Amino acid sequence: MKKFLIAMTAMALMLGGCGGGGEAEEGGEGEETSGGEHDEHGTPDASYEGAVTSTDVSGGQQVYADFCSGCHQEGNGGSGAAPAVNDIGWSPARMRQQIREGEDSMPAFSASVLSDEQLESLMAYLVSTNGVAN
Repeated sequence: MKKFLIAMTAMALMLGGCGGGGEAEEGGEGEETSGGEHDEHGTPDASYEGAVTSTDVSGGQQVYADFCSGCHQEGNGGSGAAPAVNDIGWSPARMRQQIREGEDSMPAFSASVLSDEQLESLMAYLVSTNGVAN
């Protein structure tokens, strides 16, 4: 029951973060800059650095389905304000920071919502879609 409540809370946070209003226009503030960094976060915090430690692509695909796909749908530009994340090629540090801290309409996913193990599985999946460059 506890896992169900946590999952439902996470879904509510995720879907709440799909709302518009914070999206950047093409070429505008918040767009990807060269080198895999993002204008608003700048250089990722050192605590997010490091290679992807998981090879569990299928587990990461399930994490993506559970936490991300409601807003970030592959291949169609996402739904609402959320862009697709395949083929963006962010660094692992930049992606970890985005997931943990959120930005604009994307909610933050703390370790109490998305465990470090789930995060690294998600990162393995994102490497397989070129969402993360490894």
